[in-house]
Amino acid sequence: MCRLLVPLVVAHVAAAVAPRALAQNERSRPSGSETPADGLPAVFSRRPLTLPTSQWRIDLVVRLTSSRVEQPVRELGMDLASGFGVGLFDGLELGTWLLHFQISPGFEGKPVQPYVLGRLSRGDVEPGLGLLVRLGQRPGLVLLAPVLVHLGPRVRLDTGASAGVLPEEPTAYSMRFPVQLAVHPAGRAFVGGGGYLELVGGNDEPADAYVGFELFAGTTAGRGPNAGTDLRVSFHVPNVVEGYKLWVLAFGIAFHP
Repeated sequence: MCRLLVPLVVAHVAAAVAPRALAQNERSRPSGSETPADGLPAVFSRRPLTLPTSQWRIDLVVRLTSSRVEQPVRELGMDLASGFGVGLFDGLELGTWLLHFQISPGFEGKPVQPYVLGRLSRGDVEPGLGLLVRLGQRPGLVLLAPVLVHLGPRVRLDTGASAGVLPEEPTAYSMRFPVQLAVHPAGRAFVGGGGYLELVGGNDEPADAYVGFELFAGTTAGRGPNAGTDLRVSFHVPNVVEGYKLWVLAFGIAFHP
C-alpha cells in the first residue's frame, strides 16, 4: 500500500479554533509575526503561516536517498521537485508541487499536488486550515490543519495534523502529527529539528505506525528586512522504528521575487 506523502510546509494539527477577524490593531500583533509592508520577513521565525498578499515563492528541491535493500547492500536514489506558492490576499495562500521526478533508481514521474491554505487568525498562535489534492494515477485528498506558534522574535514552533485518503480500491488513509522547532542563533541563519507520528492503513488491514525525525539548517540571502533567497539543507529519517533502512538528505532553495 502506498504511503501518502504530504509536503512539509503544510502538514500540521487539527484543532477546533474559532476564526478571528484578520484585521487587527497593530498593537495586538506579536513581534514575531510582524511583516514588512512590502514583503516577507527575512528572519524565518518571524514569518506568518501564509504568504503576504501578492508575495510569490518558487521552490527547488534535490533529494538524495539511501535505502537498505538487504544487509549490508544499500541503494542510492535521487529525485527533483519544484513548485510555487502565492499569497492571493491576507491569510490565503495557493500553490502546488508542479514537477517532481525520481531520477534514480529508474526514472519515474511523481503526481502534481496543488494546495490551498488559509490562516484562521493572526497573533502569537496562528491556526490554519487547508486542502492538498494529489493528482495522477492514484488521486487523493489531504486535509491540512497547521498551527504556527511564535515563541519570541527568534523561535518558532510548527505543529498540527493532517489526514489523507486515497479513495480507490483498496482505500488507503493516513494521519500525521508533526512537531518542528526552529531557532535563530545569529543573524538570518536558523537551525532546528522535529519529528512526527504517522498512521497509515486501509480497509482490509490494520494501521501501521511510522515515527520519523528531521534535522535542518538554513539561511536567507539578500539585504534589507525582506526575504530574498532561502537556502536549506535537511537530514530526514522517515521511520526510526526500522532504524536507518531509509534516510533522505535534501537541499532546497526558495526564491521570493
